[in-house]
Amino acid sequence: MDLTRLIERESPLSIALLRPTVVLVPHRTSYNQDHQAVAEAVHTALRPSNTGLRHHPALVLSYEEAADQWRSEPVDSPNLIVELSDADLEAKLQAMELYGSQSHEHPHTRSELTLRSLAVLRGMQAGVALGEGYHVLRHLA
Repeated sequence: MDLTRLIERESPLSIALLRPTVVLVPHRTSYNQDHQAVAEAVHTALRPSNTGLRHHPALVLSYEEAADQWRSEPVDSPNLIVELSDADLEAKLQAMELYGSQSHEHPHTRSELTLRSLAVLRGMQAGVALGEGYHVLRHLA
């Protein structure tokens, strides 16, 4: 199976069919093999080319996970922080609960306390109460 072709055009959820304006992907440095495969395939699928021939989402971001720091090499800090409201954070936590295999008790990189703590840290770095960190891969203004 060619994951890049599926993402580009050969899936009902392909870039060509959905024509998204924003794409969020895992960070390439994730230690999860499935995250790495998706990150690489999306990066390839969204490579620069003639916009008349292929759709280019205006905003492509890789999202941050606390587990991204579990690396032998340092990971750059996010270069975009989006302010979150209390309601935004609660919605994120509720969404994570829907993925039972991904939600864990503390101490874990996907525990509620870890997710809240990361939101507080990123918010503090931006001068707001809560924030979500991203790495900008493309931003066409």
